[in-house]
Amino acid sequence: MAFSPASPLLSLPTELQLITVHFILSDNDGSKRVSGTRSLLPLSLACRHLRQLCLAPLFSRLKITHTDRLRVFGAQCAEDVAFASAVKQLDLSHVKSPEERESWDKWMKDRSKQRYLYGPDLLPTLLPLLKSLERLDVAANQIDANLLAVIDSHPKLLTVAVNDPELSFLRLLASSTPLSMSKISVLAAYSGYSLGFECPDFHSLLKRGLRVTQLILRDESNIPLGPGASVISGLENLVIHGSKPPPLWLSNFVESHSGLRSITFHGSQWMQNPTVTFPSRFQGAIGAQSPAHKVDLLAFSVSRSGFPSSLDEWPVTHLDLKFVGIGISVLKIASMLASRTSSLTIRMCRFEQNAVDPNDLISLCCLFPSLRRLEFHHVYRHLVHAGQSPWPIPLVSDSDRPISECVVAHSALRWLSARLAQTTPSLDVIQFADDGFDYGKGSDSYIWTLEVSYQVGYNRSIEYYGTPRFDMERKYRPPKETARLLCMTSENTRYHPVLGKRQGKTKSKAKPSCSKSSSSIDSR
Repeated sequence: MAFSPASPLLSLPTELQLITVHFILSDNDGSKRVSGTRSLLPLSLACRHLRQLCLAPLFSRLKITHTDRLRVFGAQCAEDVAFASAVKQLDLSHVKSPEERESWDKWMKDRSKQRYLYGPDLLPTLLPLLKSLERLDVAANQIDANLLAVIDSHPKLLTVAVNDPELSFLRLLASSTPLSMSKISVLAAYSGYSLGFECPDFHSLLKRGLRVTQLILRDESNIPLGPGASVISGLENLVIHGSKPPPLWLSNFVESHSGLRSITFHGSQWMQNPTVTFPSRFQGAIGAQSPAHKVDLLAFSVSRSGFPSSLDEWPVTHLDLKFVGIGISVLKIASMLASRTSSLTIRMCRFEQNAVDPNDLISLCCLFPSLRRLEFHHVYRHLVHAGQSPWPIPLVSDSDRPISECVVAHSALRWLSARLAQTTPSLDVIQFADDGFDYGKGSDSYIWTLEVSYQVGYNRSIEYYGTPRFDMERKYRPPKETARLLCMTSENTRYHPVLGKRQGKTKSKAKPSCSKSSSSIDSR
């Protein structure tokens, strides 16, 4: 995307230019795209007028991950009032610092020492400068009584999002101050053996105005029952685990929480539940049409749409399916019974050699008209093709040194992603998690793993979403030119000597980073 002072965009009225700026930053349903800010950069460099229009959107959402940068940001806000007023959302939930690591080491040696916290130190001075701040993401342990008072007095700040699943830090905070906690929103809280609806601290926090965005039920004996059950403010998502489906409390719970947007059900215990009949209808349709096929419905989600009269009328929006034996064609049945699915997870059995034609897989995924996120697990080993491989073959080294199958898998899955992006108009994100073995002399075998995600651009090309991760035996590493073409760098690829050997120790699995790579891949 390139702009110049002579661009026709400059001839439009300012109102239309502003609409263009916000359209670039947002997708059709108004949610912020990860690539939106980066797309605005060339537009802001076209001329001073467009830079002024882009200034507020460019800095409306900021993420800071180091205390040194947080101090620089605070100093800049103190000097530039216009810049500080542009910030509407600030994410400090992943801040790391040398002071924090040093204090952690001291605290591990002597638990009586006070650990370093940037919240009480930096935020009471910074937050009043951010006049337009509406949302703050921060670690729960960074909030003390003084900072809570600053938060409560902020005129625009409505939500302080924290990650405190067991509510341990918030319980300590509540015991130290009588102030309201109505601006605090817990991203996800677990109801289980250590924290439940019968816990007095939990009821006390709810009475203080605490909000919970997502509630995860892990113990079906500890659920909101009875006429005096508390209503959970701010609840949007409910996730239910358990060995058996809950009784008839679910319908009443949904009625009392009008803001609840989605419910996710895990496990096969829902097959005979009268409240939600989708699992039984799905398995019944498979049995009637393809008795030999078997697919496990690991999880599914339903979302509120309009004002349905019953929970069973909520449309299915997420499916997590595991295929055992042949039967990928049952996706056609899933697309008919859950036509509004926006998120689909496909898991293939790791220990079976089931043939999957990639063209058939692509055609079946196209049957979901609302599909936006697609996730695959262990699909590479099942892909077959007639004749020459449709995906590009990686460069072969001049030496006799073998190349890891991970390299070929990466190339194949990239090709599959590009095809899916071109044929599925609604698709936004494609994720893969795969592994396999490289076989050496005798019975030696070495594990390789990969985790890679792609985001689909406006022109249907694909680019890396987050940082890909590759792990393989050192002697199977690819030539430098091959690694460069496949964006396998020293930052995202780990070569280990013997750790991945099947007979050796189990290696640790690298976690994918949340940062986004700037590498772009052509969709050819």
